[in-house]
Amino acid sequence: MSTALSDPLVGQLLDGRYRVTRRLARGGMATVYTALDTRLGREVALKVMHPHLAADREFVSRFIREAHAAARLSHPAAVAVYDQSADSGHVFIAMEYVPGRTLRDWLAERGQLTPRETFAVLEPVLAALAAAHAAGLVHRDVKPENVLIADDGRVKVADFGLARAVSNATATGALIGTVAYLAPEQVDRGVADQRSDVYAAGILLYECLTGRQPHHGETPLQIAYQHVNSDVPAPSLTRPSLPRQIDQLVQRATNRNPDGRPADAGRFLAEVMACRRALSAEALDDTAGAPQRPTDAHSATVLVSRDEVAAQPTPAQPTLSLEPGLAITLPAAVAGAPARFARRRRRGRLALAAVLFAAVGLGVGGWRLAADKSVDAPSLISLSHDVALAKARSAGLQVRFADTGQFSENVPAGEVLSTDPLPGHPVAKNGWITAVLSKGPERIAVPSGVAGAGLDDAKQQLIDAGLTPGKVTHGYSDTVPAGQVISTDPAVGTALKRQAVVNLAVSDGGRPTRVPNVVGLDLDEATAQLKSMGFQVASQQVEGAAMPGVVVAQSPTPDQKAPHGSTITVQVARGGAMVTVPDLDGMSRDEAEETLRKLGLAADSGFGFGSRVTRQDPAAGSQVPTGTTVHLSYSFF
Repeated sequence: MSTALSDPLVGQLLDGRYRVTRRLARGGMATVYTALDTRLGREVALKVMHPHLAADREFVSRFIREAHAAARLSHPAAVAVYDQSADSGHVFIAMEYVPGRTLRDWLAERGQLTPRETFAVLEPVLAALAAAHAAGLVHRDVKPENVLIADDGRVKVADFGLARAVSNATATGALIGTVAYLAPEQVDRGVADQRSDVYAAGILLYECLTGRQPHHGETPLQIAYQHVNSDVPAPSLTRPSLPRQIDQLVQRATNRNPDGRPADAGRFLAEVMACRRALSAEALDDTAGAPQRPTDAHSATVLVSRDEVAAQPTPAQPTLSLEPGLAITLPAAVAGAPARFARRRRRGRLALAAVLFAAVGLGVGGWRLAADKSVDAPSLISLSHDVALAKARSAGLQVRFADTGQFSENVPAGEVLSTDPLPGHPVAKNGWITAVLSKGPERIAVPSGVAGAGLDDAKQQLIDAGLTPGKVTHGYSDTVPAGQVISTDPAVGTALKRQAVVNLAVSDGGRPTRVPNVVGLDLDEATAQLKSMGFQVASQQVEGAAMPGVVVAQSPTPDQKAPHGSTITVQVARGGAMVTVPDLDGMSRDEAEETLRKLGLAADSGFGFGSRVTRQDPAAGSQVPTGTTVHLSYSFF
């Protein structure tokens, strides 16, 4: 059954932009597809999260933050992240599509690589990691599956930062599939920094040279235990022809103590390049114990480093990439030539051999001529502006500094963060090195406008500033209206790393208070009582059988609870309505006056000196307007 028929996502249009064309691979975290970006008309790779991860809100939030961080990394040896989105439950990122194979595929086919080929893979990997480390990013999952070798020979590193999203959102052991590359501190303490990537790169170096991983066990736990408790063996124990310089390189990168490793990928890259330059051609091309290179009817890929390329290929061959540590692809007519030479006549073999010999001779001559006119670029990393200038001049070179610097968590402000070309790469005598100065750690203040803003507005302010909205909590506030931000954690004005999480506390209004009974009070008295308890007051005029201005109803009703600062609506008698005079005979003076007052009638108690009502005018049962005065007479009997 074809992929298009068996995978329901193939053929769909995601986010109104990405037309899924075919499935490439399925892993533990996601399925990778090719897709057409209909907006820009380019082919991209879509990494679509598996449904159980896409349903985890915490994972999705963390995944988005990591994708945003990875998208900031721009390096020719890093797979570019273009976009991140979600559609109908599918959470995905759109990345640069790199047609080719993974290093894992290469190792499965080749078994092991020569030192020259290994360095040609490792150098661009370390260059990409060095750029990430300079930007404060840690890959956390360096392994052959994440090293892509394009059909045109380029080497690229994929999945920057995504391992952290998975490891924090899933159960312990989410990285079991990559336990062979985990540094001891990742296994033992669950922490990772630039030196953890260096450790994984050291394991990668070991595996390329030996065709096997250094630690083995029946369970991932056994392998993890060995990372913590056993040193990585020297690769020469498996491949005795390897020189001791390579053993030392592997052992330094995989030191179980992080302080014993190179501090970051940039420093490890410098050591790798120095080691390569120190080795002879025989050592670099050593094939002892290695399987023969494949020769098929199409092409074979040969990895070389930039400063080891003798000459530009003839026009009949593909263009050679001059990026440091990348690859060239030779057509099968050359790569598979030895197999065909044996089947040809002797004269043909001699003629072709003569042509190749001449080409090699010209290449070597050209290389020597170029070498006489070039020098290796000195390392200016972590030097101040003036010191870098002086060091370059002492090597017969000049330095131009980029107009704008770059932020770095590791290199102090004012020191050189990166150079082009890289240290150790050839540059013409009296030529130029372009250097980028560090701006120091990037810090962003929590915006002051977040406090007091609505929740959606506050989140957008944080995103616009380069920060990440975090957890939202709710609480009562007597001063901040409901729905507005009370405070942030960290506080407003705090300087944070880019994409740092800022939590928000949102007001639910004031704490609820029991509403008093103000029915029967006049409007002024009711208003004063309600405001003293923190309520606002709204009044409505209604027809009622009560004195004008007397409260006849309220909302919320008495004894209900309402938030502090909320509005209590009272209904006030307008006056003028007809009311029936009650029978007051025998009531005390106070009882009679209170009864009349509640009905909107007034009492005139001027007749008699007793304590009980004996007469009333108008008589009981009479219909009178509200506000009418009822005359009362009293007696002791």
